[in-house]
Amino acid sequence: MDAIVADLIRETTSTTGSGLTITLTAEANYGRFADVGVVGTNVYYVIRTGDDTEVGIGSLQTGNTLDRDTPLVTVVSGVYDDSSPARITLAGTSTVSIAPTASALNDLLNDLSAYGKLADASSWTGEQTFKEVSETQYSLTGTVIDPANGTLQYKTLSANTTFTESLADGQAVTLLIDDGTAYTVTWPTTTWVGGSAPTLPTTGYAVIELFQINSVLYGLQSGNA
Repeated sequence: MDAIVADLIRETTSTTGSGLTITLTAEANYGRFADVGVVGTNVYYVIRTGDDTEVGIGSLQTGNTLDRDTPLVTVVSGVYDDSSPARITLAGTSTVSIAPTASALNDLLNDLSAYGKLADASSWTGEQTFKEVSETQYSLTGTVIDPANGTLQYKTLSANTTFTESLADGQAVTLLIDDGTAYTVTWPTTTWVGGSAPTLPTTGYAVIELFQINSVLYGLQSGNA
């Protein structure tokens, strides 16, 4: 559940008991919950009543009220509970604030772990500067040229070979082909720089560049290695 945190938000409540909804009253020199959210906004809250404390995720409701939807951790009579916490019993006047919680921090760290490693596809619209880039190399054992396997691919031919491809617009693959026996290679539909498919050498690698623009696959032989 997504929830917000905010600075210097604190109110009091005279609501008692362990019910879901509490009514909030402004406290001098602090902002109000309604200053940072609207009805339905989820917030990380901390409630202190006497010596007991409850941390959870709540939702703002109408009339300066807050629903204590999901207690995350409580300390009641000195007993810490983060496995099956329940709403604490409020008595007298309690303080209610928005504060960063361990749950919020853990969610952030999990997000950083997921996005920082770029395990999923990401897109940047601004200029990026990279000190060093290591591309993935792939030994092409089949015949499908797919950039998902790596942008640097290599293959040793052992028979006449018909390639297919799975490039999308904006994608490119460098393919090194070792053809020591003059096998016949059939390419997918490709617009070749120079007008015709390359003739592969029978020693070393042929370096083939493939890239797709506007649904057209282009290819060129950049050299032999």
